[in-house]
Amino acid sequence: MRNFLFDQIIEAAAAAGIPEGAVVLNPEDADDITLPVPRIDVRWETQRLNKAGGVVGKFASPAEPERKRTLRRRLYRVRQPITVTLWTNDESTFDTLCESFVRALPRQFADPSGNRVTCSVSSADWRGFTSALVEVLKKWSKVYHIEFSAMLTDDTETPWILDVTPNATYQEAGRE
Repeated sequence: MRNFLFDQIIEAAAAAGIPEGAVVLNPEDADDITLPVPRIDVRWETQRLNKAGGVVGKFASPAEPERKRTLRRRLYRVRQPITVTLWTNDESTFDTLCESFVRALPRQFADPSGNRVTCSVSSADWRGFTSALVEVLKKWSKVYHIEFSAMLTDDTETPWILDVTPNATYQEAGRE
């Protein structure tokens, strides 16, 4: 699931104008001058799972649509928080870069299993311009707290009832 979500971040970054190689996963030192600028740093937070139940869907089996049906049940609700930091050294394009990245994030999409995944940006922290000192390589950054919400499901297949042969017998009460 993490690789799939990371691909969604890469696609949003590409739509904002940041190349794929500039999306870095868990950098050891964010102030490293060898890292490309502009770039996006992605940090995974602790994944939360909540027990959930209920039927999500009923549909014909993909393997045998005429003989079986698939029942999809939700087992868990999965929440994956992510901290995304946008870095740039150009103050004039910083706001447009941040806005275009957030606009490019999909609100909802389907995971590889066909389940719905939602994406929400809960907060943003501005960084990089609080110092009054003169800095030669000034970097501007903004940290977004993003949460992906998905489901963990289980599919069970049951056969269709295709043939019904009634076996009715008449028997009066008290007589055998």
